[in-house]
Amino acid sequence: MAELVLTALVSPGDWGVVTVREEDGGKLITGAVSSLFITDGEAEMEFSLLLSEYAERPRAARLNGHRSI
Repeated sequence: MAELVLTALVSPGDWGVVTVREEDGGKLITGAVSSLFITDGEAEMEFSLLLSEYAERPRAARLNGHRSI
């Protein structure tokens, strides 16, 4: 899912389980049960780096900690 969101940030649109659209100078990420508004390019870069770091961790490490991204 993290990789899908990263792809959708680069190419906004409807990606099935996730939709990204540009709005008010930022980007709105909408999923099945939540939304996130990224205010500007710097915030998008920070979020993308955090998401990339999360996606690169082994699956077991992501699940054991139950840590939000």
